[in-house]
Amino acid sequence: VDYEEAESGAILLKVSVKDTGIGIKPEDVEKLFSPYERVEQQRNKKIEGTGLGLSITKNLLEKMGSRLEVDSVYGEGSEFRFAIRQTVRSAEGVGDLKEREDKKNVVLAEGERFHAPNARVLVVDDVEMNLIVAKNLLKRIQVSVDAVLSGDEALQLAEIHPYDVILMDSMMPGMNGEDTMQKIRTQCPMNAETPIIVLTAHVVKGAREEYLRLGYTNYLAKPLDAVKLEAMIQSYLPDEKIIFTDDGEKNVNADEDADLITRISKVKGIDAINGVETAGGEDAYLLLCRNFHDTAKTRMEMIREAFEKEDYDNYTIQVHALKSSARLIGAIEFSKRAAELESAGREGDEWLIKNKTENILKDYQWYYERFDEIFEGGLK
Repeated sequence: VDYEEAESGAILLKVSVKDTGIGIKPEDVEKLFSPYERVEQQRNKKIEGTGLGLSITKNLLEKMGSRLEVDSVYGEGSEFRFAIRQTVRSAEGVGDLKEREDKKNVVLAEGERFHAPNARVLVVDDVEMNLIVAKNLLKRIQVSVDAVLSGDEALQLAEIHPYDVILMDSMMPGMNGEDTMQKIRTQCPMNAETPIIVLTAHVVKGAREEYLRLGYTNYLAKPLDAVKLEAMIQSYLPDEKIIFTDDGEKNVNADEDADLITRISKVKGIDAINGVETAGGEDAYLLLCRNFHDTAKTRMEMIREAFEKEDYDNYTIQVHALKSSARLIGAIEFSKRAAELESAGREGDEWLIKNKTENILKDYQWYYERFDEIFEGGLK
């Protein structure tokens, strides 16, 4: 993208797209702009398309007083370009866009759009650290939160309490998210119509449609984003339960928290800034770090036991939990290694599991020891 100055108060905005693809024969260039015409159909038979794209583009550009130009060398690639006259509002630079976006995100994350003290939300996730994050983010909008670690517990509560929204992890041991959702729909009359939002790290093309097909009301990607979570909750709450406000909360332990976070940030492989952003605040981040430390020995034993018994279903669930908890404290590369083992468990790749489990357990122990040093006499 480039430009050149035109008459006063305007520029020619110039756009060029180059590729190193198969190129176009000179005699075929004009065919590009004919509706439903596709060049070299035999050669391109596996490529989908109607032949309308460039025809539409050409017509749109003509309506804007421009035209689409093409240069191509058969077998080497093509260049498509156009220029459009644009009015200039100001010659002043727009500044650092990334800095502006970061500031906007901070404002969105810290400013509360609404409170809902009379609303009740159920959060279901087998990883306690994920519950901590969700509860902390929801605390900002003052909803009443019930948080449980299994589908069975969720069913028990859904039978006796009406909820405004249910947030459901998709992958849990025992009864998974889908099974839990279906049982709530059929066995818990007071929550048969309650919106159930699936929480998942499985974010690929078509995932939302698949979850909706399974019966979920909507879905949110992990790690949870404070603004998106609040917007999702607001969209499903009754209007009478929403109170708009811009009040904020103060952290009375800010200095102590900052000192602990500084020490954590010095641990090799941990991005504490990323962790604080993901958690939604310093106090929540420190709770996650403490939980990572407190559950480490048990989690390591569960991974080792499943590994030694070759119980790869349970092994996959345990390294999935490690992946989530490591990501939440900002140990991104460590989380990626756990994700690799999770994929190996899903795909039955025993070679990868047997060759990398000991190393990840060794590093897990190392992180546990570093946190043990930090939290000794730290958090109370």
